[in-house]
Amino acid sequence: MKIRQIEIKDFGSIKNKTLKFTSGLNVLYDEKEQMREEVRTFIEKMLFGNAEFPYAGVLWFESGGRNYRLTRDLHRETPYSELLCETSGELMDADRISDSKVAQGISESVFENAICIAPLKGNTGSEIVREVQRQIAGFQWSADRTVNLRRTSQRLKMTRKGYQVQVERRKKADQLERGKVSTAIRRLREEISDLEDQKQQIGEQQSALKTSGDSNGFQMLDGRISELEKKNRTQIIIMCATVIAVFSAAIYMGMNMQTVVPAVLVGIAGALVFMAETNFEMRTVRELEKRKRMKSRWLAKQNKLQDGRNELDDELHEKNTALANLTEELQEMEEYAYLPLIDEIEIDSINYAMDTIEKLSARIYEKTGNRLVETMSEILRGITGGECRELLIDEDFHIRVDTGSDLVSIENLRLITVGQIYLSLRLAMGEILCGAEKLPVLLEEMFGAYDLENAAQTVTWLTGDQRQVIVSTGKKKELEILKNTGIACNTITI
Repeated sequence: MKIRQIEIKDFGSIKNKTLKFTSGLNVLYDEKEQMREEVRTFIEKMLFGNAEFPYAGVLWFESGGRNYRLTRDLHRETPYSELLCETSGELMDADRISDSKVAQGISESVFENAICIAPLKGNTGSEIVREVQRQIAGFQWSADRTVNLRRTSQRLKMTRKGYQVQVERRKKADQLERGKVSTAIRRLREEISDLEDQKQQIGEQQSALKTSGDSNGFQMLDGRISELEKKNRTQIIIMCATVIAVFSAAIYMGMNMQTVVPAVLVGIAGALVFMAETNFEMRTVRELEKRKRMKSRWLAKQNKLQDGRNELDDELHEKNTALANLTEELQEMEEYAYLPLIDEIEIDSINYAMDTIEKLSARIYEKTGNRLVETMSEILRGITGGECRELLIDEDFHIRVDTGSDLVSIENLRLITVGQIYLSLRLAMGEILCGAEKLPVLLEEMFGAYDLENAAQTVTWLTGDQRQVIVSTGKKKELEILKNTGIACNTITI
């Protein structure tokens, strides 16, 4: 794929600007980084149709031996996009370039990973080396240098650990709560058992009062009172009869006899009898009152026992209600304990994600791991003119370079060589992701630290590999280096 020409009608600060590119080395020169960045972003937006803000322009490019014209105008009320194959005259879907054969599967990820390349930045050489290692690891395991699936897995493990701690705390709290409820249930059952024992004791006392065989028994008291009341009534009747009989006999004798002595004697005898009967009646009354007082005390005791039993019944009802509620609560808690917590669901999701990442990483590594190193070695050999023959990377991503005479660790290489390794990584990504189609490369101030020999060797290999090279720079020194490589250079001023 090669970019032939762009016409920026309206994009950021650039208006009505046409830039033409050759199939070889192009240098996009402007001292303002913003202008160069806008050109790069314009190419990306045109290819993939992102509409974060309105813009308009035309992009001409070549792909697969055919020429295309891509037009977009997002200033219109209805955004307009058109992809025309100028070779065949066929109109194609401008919004599905990456899905068609036009761009050979180039996506935004490929654009970022393999087309746009800027030098690594770091405060020290060791930081730059670590970044190279990180990006190699990211691509080998995820086919994207910006994604580090191993680090993602580590973060998922940390997240899972947090959820596991929460689950453990929650389960301990639930277990403690169930223990408290169980303790409360046992205490209630003990209290209910004590209350039932008290109730049984009161019942026994009530039964004893009703069935006792001694003189204080309720039935005997009731029967004795009835007998005494009947006896008292009989005594009163007899006393009345005695008075009437004595009074009648005294009158009769006084009227029929010449002397009153018999009448007086009868009266005296009657009075003595009446006094005796009165004495017996008073004794009966005293006995009756005594029995009634005993009955009142028995009834009072019985009522007290009944009141106590009623209170126990009320308290038992409350305790049994509380016991039923706590038992139901404990049952719900035990049933809930078998259900997964939200955090446990999150843990299962994380485990599933980690398993998926591991399987996906294994498949990606199987397809890209060894191939990436081999492709990087081939490219590195080309851009260094054979100075670096082979790249060796172990499982821990320690990188060494075979120079033919020695194996040199990346930490001991010149920064220029480290930068060439990084460039080979990015170019290898493009070849792996897009196959035979040679992608253009947009290099951002990539050769500022290169000497003339290294720059010439790198550019010669890149252009000789039928690859379009666009170097974006605002440094005159870099521009001069590229012009002095002896390679035809198309300088484009924005």
